[in-house]
Amino acid sequence: MSCHVVAKTHPTVSARPSGCGATPDYRPGDTKVEQLLDTVERNLLLSTEGTFRARIEFARARLARARKQPDLARGHYEKARLAASDQQAAAMVAKVVNALSRL
Repeated sequence: MSCHVVAKTHPTVSARPSGCGATPDYRPGDTKVEQLLDTVERNLLLSTEGTFRARIEFARARLARARKQPDLARGHYEKARLAASDQQAAAMVAKVVNALSRL
């Protein structure tokens, strides 16, 4: 599939690096996921100390891991672990610790 066809069928592809060949770890949906997480994070109805904060950080960590950025992923996993443990969310803490061990 040529670059022109991809650009016409996937409008988010324009955010990829210049040139026709995208990097192997690039996925067009990543940008949209990041935008949605930013929107949720700015929502004033969600507590900055709640379990949603842990879920948002966990999602950011998974995104960083998919992008092959382990240091960034580790930082987000740590933030998720802290937020989950502040809320005594044992299941979420276990999930984060498991993900951290696989980094």
